[in-house]
Amino acid sequence: MWKLKTMPRRTKEELRLARNKERLDKLVLSNRYLREPKYHKNNFWSMAAYDSWAAQGKAGSCGCGCGYYNHSLCNTRKNTQKGGGKEFCKHVAERFCSDCVNGIEERLQTKFRRRY
Repeated sequence: MWKLKTMPRRTKEELRLARNKERLDKLVLSNRYLREPKYHKNNFWSMAAYDSWAAQGKAGSCGCGCGYYNHSLCNTRKNTQKGGGKEFCKHVAERFCSDCVNGIEERLQTKFRRRY
C-alpha cells in the first residue's frame, strides 16, 4: 500500500506573514522611490501622532491588516519647483504600520529618516 506523505498545515500567522512579505516585495518593485537607490537619500517617513485617527485605527488600516497605520513615505524631490512654489513633503506611499516600515527598511537594507 502507498502511504501518502502529508505536509503540516501552516498556521494563520505563518500565512499572514508570507502574504505580507510578498505584498512588500511587490510594493518595492512597483514604486520607483523604493526601487531606485538614487531616491533613497531623499526619502523619509512621515509619522502620525499616537493620538491621531490613523494611529487609533479610525481612518483605515495598513495593507497587512493590523487595523491601524501611522507612517507614510515622503520624498523631497517629487514635484519640486524652483523658488519653493510647491509643497515640501509629497507622499509617495501611504498607510504603513511600524512592522511594515521595518520590513521595507530590512528588505532595502536602508534606514530612512523619520519626521513627526
